[in-house]
Amino acid sequence: MTDPVHTDVLIAGGGPCGLMLANELGRRGIRCLLVDPKPGTAFNPQANATQARTMEHFRRLGFAGEIRAQGLPADHPTDIAYFTRYTGHELARLQLPTAAQAVTKIKTMDGSWSAAELPHRVSQKFVETTLRRQAEALPGIDVRYGWALESFEDGGSHVQARVQASAGGAALDVHAAYLVGADGPRSAVRSTLGIAWDGASGVKREFMGGKMFAVYLRAPDFYGVFPHARAWMYVSVNPQRRAFMASVDGQSEFAFHAAVHEGEDAEPGPRPTRSASSMKRWAGIWRSRCCRSAPGPPGILWWRRVSSAAASSSPATQRTCSRPPAAWATTRRWKTRSTWAGSWPR
Repeated sequence: MTDPVHTDVLIAGGGPCGLMLANELGRRGIRCLLVDPKPGTAFNPQANATQARTMEHFRRLGFAGEIRAQGLPADHPTDIAYFTRYTGHELARLQLPTAAQAVTKIKTMDGSWSAAELPHRVSQKFVETTLRRQAEALPGIDVRYGWALESFEDGGSHVQARVQASAGGAALDVHAAYLVGADGPRSAVRSTLGIAWDGASGVKREFMGGKMFAVYLRAPDFYGVFPHARAWMYVSVNPQRRAFMASVDGQSEFAFHAAVHEGEDAEPGPRPTRSASSMKRWAGIWRSRCCRSAPGPPGILWWRRVSSAAASSSPATQRTCSRPPAAWATTRRWKTRSTWAGSWPR
């Protein structure tokens, strides 16, 4: 039988919270074992920006510059722009400094607006990669993706837990002084301890509320047909459907969200069955067409139902296949291109 692992803190969850905690404790000589059932850090963008106070913590830990070098290119605008539709009229624009400008602009700010760092528009998947690398470099920090917390009990002076590799094999007993649940909105730690959610959820409002349908996609042709100046966040404001899109890499990757109306199905199920025309209805502003070409990555990388009021009740669905599913493609070799239309499909 495998000997139990002894550690000071067992962290369940390898997202930003768990990884940041491992970094903080590791720098103080506190041993940690971090487990997460996912095979690695985030695949999809998730959060799309890091605020000034968080950047200041990264600065204190010595890697704010590494974070700011990721995500959008240094000279890419970080504006938030509002449109009737993306090829329609621009309604307003909040102009914000690029990553390169932020480094110099912060030196001239004073008074109530002074800070050590300005916010940075960077997707969570990039931040997690840096946090993991920094944590794994610290002595006493053991980061194990592909391992899940199976059970735990309070031993009075310690926590006795059992973790299991996602690939199977013998479970591992863990003896820890503390257990930290950083395992997300459907936290097994929270549920086991009987800690309920506070507040309200499921609030429905006419325009700025309700569920959103999220798509992580590649659209390499977007900037070629987009008639306005580039931004970081593109918000579509019209009576038919609320939508917004954030640039992930400043080149071809985007995180798109569209409001789900009453009576519409936001759940993709185990296999997507929507055709390209169905995706037009969700997005409202693009036509996605597939063309015969050399093998390449799929255009739709990831999708999920999202609630603005509470966590989604269904897990994210991921596709990493080399071609779109059969419902979207009928030939063997595909790549996806996107062209953008100014009309909203009804």
